[in-house]
Amino acid sequence: MIADMAVEVEAGRLMCLHAAQLKDQGVRFTIEASMAKLFASEMVKRVVYKALQVHGGYGYIQDFPVERLYRDARVFTIYEGTSEIQRNIIANDCSADLSQCLFAASRIRSAGIGLWNEAIQEKRGYDAFPVTPCAQFGVPKGI
Repeated sequence: MIADMAVEVEAGRLMCLHAAQLKDQGVRFTIEASMAKLFASEMVKRVVYKALQVHGGYGYIQDFPVERLYRDARVFTIYEGTSEIQRNIIANDCSADLSQCLFAASRIRSAGIGLWNEAIQEKRGYDAFPVTPCAQFGVPKGI
């Protein structure tokens, strides 16, 4: 369960980094930003729920931080564009050109693998990836 949580957090981080990289390159990144925001906000709910399961009954006691995280996790699907709005943005863009959407998904995958391979080659490991929210990478609000 904990390994699954770590994988999901890392995937969300890589998606945010990829959207930020596209923005820095001056390339259109609307789909990638929406995908990152959708995945990250939904991932928070799943990860916090699993953390609550790990804590068992203590997870519901206010003395433990996981209780507050569990209550707050819902806001991530609402804050700065609901999950449904993100899905609409992705679907509208994809329906206009399905091949572009598939290409964007493959770019996200290859960018994540590329970033990880670079970190391994330079022996930086997890320290290579900053732990910051997408907003600090310049992903605009409402996307």
